[in-house]
Amino acid sequence: MPTPWLDKVKQTKKLLVYNDAGAWKTSVEKAIKTFNSLGFPVTIVTETDLNTANIVIKLSMGPDTHTFKSRFYGDPDVSTSKKFNPEWPHGDTRTVVDPDRSAVAFAATFLPGKLNNPSEGLKEVVIVHELIHGCGLDGGIGGGKTDGTQDHDTEGVMYDIMANDGTGLIEGKHPKGVKSMPPIRVGAKTRHKIKSIWT
Repeated sequence: MPTPWLDKVKQTKKLLVYNDAGAWKTSVEKAIKTFNSLGFPVTIVTETDLNTANIVIKLSMGPDTHTFKSRFYGDPDVSTSKKFNPEWPHGDTRTVVDPDRSAVAFAATFLPGKLNNPSEGLKEVVIVHELIHGCGLDGGIGGGKTDGTQDHDTEGVMYDIMANDGTGLIEGKHPKGVKSMPPIRVGAKTRHKIKSIWT
């Protein structure tokens, strides 16, 4: 099940993203525009102040950590999972959850910095997938972090394992008659989950 953001963030209907993605910085900007065009009840806004961002996006060359500077949470380190591989077409988004409110207080996204010559389409799919995790589809409340599902879907951009087709990504099982992304496709389960935590 997804985890809602803190009420003070949820009421704004937007998430502030600090883009520290190096060589992928322009791709992150494009993916934010794509995310905002998908009709979700939350929008992503670029933030230039690291200390006020809700989400920090980094390009990672291996296991990585971001320290969340917070007077409320004791400056926790947010780190990639042990399975993160910077050579795979998949990022890693980790959330800091307020234990008293069962709500997301911060998220860090780590993008795969060692992909071999990724296309712009591939980068767009990877980034939009991670932005959706960052908006609350983190597999938190009710499970997901332990069973590996992390609020993935059976179709579209939130499918758990994607295959590279040279210009973008497609669901690993290649559904018959379905084309690779972009353009981004969003499954019904994903839309329902986002709506459930943002409206």
